[in-house]
Amino acid sequence: MLKKYAMLCVAAAIFATANIELNAQQPKDAPAEAAKPASQISGIEIEINPALLEVGKTAEIKIFARLKDGSRRDITADAKIKQSPRLKRSGGKITATAPGFHTLSASLERSFSTVPIFAKNPDEPAAKQKAAKKPARTQQSVSKIDELINENLKLCNVQASEVCPDHEFLRRLYLDATGLLPDPKAAEKFIKSSDKNKREKLVDEVLNSPQFLDMLTMRLADILRIKSEFPSNLWPNAAQAY
Repeated sequence: MLKKYAMLCVAAAIFATANIELNAQQPKDAPAEAAKPASQISGIEIEINPALLEVGKTAEIKIFARLKDGSRRDITADAKIKQSPRLKRSGGKITATAPGFHTLSASLERSFSTVPIFAKNPDEPAAKQKAAKKPARTQQSVSKIDELINENLKLCNVQASEVCPDHEFLRRLYLDATGLLPDPKAAEKFIKSSDKNKREKLVDEVLNSPQFLDMLTMRLADILRIKSEFPSNLWPNAAQAY
């Protein structure tokens, strides 16, 4: 793992070196680009009212720019705004079409900000809940991550999913962590095992596998833009080092 991370660092260094060399090769008499006026924006703030959305109902969004002189300016109409697929936006209004965790981001003049948005299911009347006779389902918290997930499920008025069967857990784990399906023999052994801790053991096994390392390295390489595509002549050296 350390070797691959080291290669990523080498690739990043080659990036910088190649960029310096290309800049140095520019003719000295090349016309200088016109200087762009410096942005007066020091940051962007996003305000949502109400802060907790309810599915199907509309909330108002406002985008403000913090200026270097300490003032604030409403840039809702000028900012470039992006939101999660299940958030519908029309001007300064957003509507959640599904409960759960969403995000909204805004940018202007190289300043950027993003905020998390939670949307909850509408509260059902007590009489309707009693008639349904369905006990609330909660997942057992065995880690800090579980605690955070359960807190958000409660906030969004969403019941926890039932524990998935072994074959589904196996497929999800391998595809998410390695991008590959499990070996048939290993899958059969896992499903037939009666070990109560077999899921935890399998997670440790997969996270220590070279396949997971390859997947993680690929994702980091994608984030670092390590590629060898035309027309940029910066990428091949970095890709080769990687």
